[in-house]
Amino acid sequence: MGIVNFCENEWSIADSDKPGANPMDVIDNIKQIQGVKSVHDKVIVIVHGGHEYYNLHQVADYWEQVIIMNDHQKERFADKIIKTLYNTVNGKNIAFLGWAFKKDTNDTRESAAIYVADHLLEEEAFITVYDPKVSAEQIYADLDYLGTRSPEENRRLVKVVTDPYVACQEAHAVAVLTEWDEFKTYNWQKIYDSMYKPAFVFDGRNILNHQELRNKQFEVYMVGKGLN
Repeated sequence: MGIVNFCENEWSIADSDKPGANPMDVIDNIKQIQGVKSVHDKVIVIVHGGHEYYNLHQVADYWEQVIIMNDHQKERFADKIIKTLYNTVNGKNIAFLGWAFKKDTNDTRESAAIYVADHLLEEEAFITVYDPKVSAEQIYADLDYLGTRSPEENRRLVKVVTDPYVACQEAHAVAVLTEWDEFKTYNWQKIYDSMYKPAFVFDGRNILNHQELRNKQFEVYMVGKGLN
């Protein structure tokens, strides 16, 4: 309904030069305000344009809360990793399986992995990333864009590999950030054997066979289900 309300106002002012009328102007403004590309373009228009020009304050407020909750969930997932790993990830190796915002694409816009990684890097974790389609250049570009630390520091703390088993080798924990189907087919016993113990899996997409992982002695955290 919020999008419907927004669209009813959009076309009549699409050629206006007033604040919020041009979607690209809105995107520029919200980037300046937030400092990061944290929402899809349409939601940016609704939140910022809704307040600035469209006079849809309730719609804008609703979507702003959606953004806040999404950001909170990413931070909460990272905090769960930190808390579970005995309240510190300083110097610990975290394997990221997936970087794209969804499977079957190399698109990283809105990817939770970017912000989960940023939070863990603030705690001086070492992260090794494997994604079947996202390049190392894109991963570093995503982190550099945030401006949280220098490009040199991002490259010191983050390594990108082309083999998922290499990513998991000597890891303290594995975090699944994209729902790639191939992750379900891996030899998880091989992964377990190569990790530090206890070996933790944080399934941020709830795609793995958790009982099978527990049978292999993994400590498993699933979103919305807790640690088992």
